[in-house]
Parts: sequence; C-alpha cells; structure tokens
Amino acid sequence: MPEDRGKGIIEQDFLKAKEITLRVAEGLCRNYPWMCKFRFKGDIEYHSSRRKEGIKAAVDRGEEVSFGLNMELLYVDKNNDHKITEVIIKYKDHPFYDISFKSYVNNPTVDDLVEQFKGIWIILASGGDPEEPSAFIVTKLGEYPVQCFVDASAKGHRGRWKIAFNKYLKWKPVKGTNLFGESITKEFEKIRNDSKRT
Repeated sequence: MPEDRGKGIIEQDFLKAKEITLRVAEGLCRNYPWMCKFRFKGDIEYHSSRRKEGIKAAVDRGEEVSFGLNMELLYVDKNNDHKITEVIIKYKDHPFYDISFKSYVNNPTVDDLVEQFKGIWIILASGGDPEEPSAFIVTKLGEYPVQCFVDASAKGHRGRWKIAFNKYLKWKPVKGTNLFGESITKEFEKIRNDSKRT
C-alpha cells in the first residue's frame, strides 16, 4: 500500500495491530453497553528509538505513558458505578496461547513482571473478524502463576518475554449463530464483578 512506503516492517506491524485493537474495542462497546469507552493510554505513536529506560523514568514522574497498545476502559460495574480499569486487547484469526511483551525494566525478576501486569485485564479475541470474533478469553494477567512467565529473548530479541497460559485457560467458543452467547457474557462479566478498583 502506498501509505506504507518508508515504514519498516516493525512499524507496519505496530500500526496494523493498533487498527485491529480499535476495531475489537469498537465491537465490544456496541455489544456490551456497560463498556462505555476504550482509550489508548499515553503516546502510542511508533518511535523506533524509544528506550524503556526513558519510559520508566516518565512513569516514575507520574506521567501517563504507553507500553505498546495498552488501553483504559471506562465501564459501569455491577453496582451501576462508573469505574476505570486497564486492558490489553489481542486479536488473531486463530486460537493462541501466549503473548509476547517487553519488560519495563532491564533484567527483570518474575516479581517485576507480575508487578508490571498487576491489575491489567487482557481480552484475547480469536476467529471471525475483529468486529465480531468467534471466541474470547478474559483474564487478569497479574494473577497468573509465576510459571507462566517465560523468557523469550532468543533470536536476538533482548528483554522479550512471553506469558504462556495454555495450561491455565481454555477458549470459550461461541456456539451457533448467537455470537455473544452466555459463555462469552460470563467471560466479560468478570470485569464488571471485579471488586478491586484499578
């Protein structure tokens, strides 16, 4: 595509992921009225020279920053109160059982990684198209067993980790033509029912 001229592969992948994330979020807001608004956090423009030390320093100063495509969700909880939580949305056209990420700090411990994701929900969407996926997983990353955090820094990708959760979660497939059936609704109700304010 002409607009992609001059963009590297990593930037193109990032921009595509950003577009898909927005499409999933818009579909969720249409189908779940209690999800009021998704908003990308911080500056999500692609910066090839951005260093995590600088981002960490901005966080320590109290600035809102983006570590990729993390989002803020404004929603109405089960008590009809408006609350805000942080989410990460990932979509693929097939079921997947791990996600890659970069740690906020150099040489992280597992405790650092758990702290990084404490309180963050992840919405994994699979199959169909981004507006109407055919399966979902909704989970809170900070509550994962430490065994799920896997060093994936091979092949020259320094500081890259994976959360591998295939032993702990199962996809909730949609049955029949009712996309947002009971099992999917119950997945998302976990966010509404969460008593911990994030």
